[in-house]
Amino acid sequence: MLVIAVMCATYGITSAALTYSNKRIYATYADVSPMNLLMVSCFINVLICLALMTCKEIKKSAFTSLIEFGIVVPELNKIVEKSGIGLKFGLANFASVIFSMCALKLTSIPL
Repeated sequence: MLVIAVMCATYGITSAALTYSNKRIYATYADVSPMNLLMVSCFINVLICLALMTCKEIKKSAFTSLIEFGIVVPELNKIVEKSGIGLKFGLANFASVIFSMCALKLTSIPL
């Protein structure tokens, strides 16, 4: 039960930190494109995933406690095999950013 609480708290903290950092970037640099933020976010996600996968490659028993929660950290040799899924999710995220940009330009509601 404690592990679930820690995972939920970690998710909440990281989500709040990402939202805060995005808002700070928008406040500091008003003309930042959402595409640039998406690119930076994707780059950081790739770095985090590569670090976790490298840890898994070094020690095969790493992250076994996460399997019961449905979180599987694959080995590095599965990158090519899983790249199709990653591209589909990336395109879905890209589509949502494009839709948001269009919606922002077409509405006159102040944010």
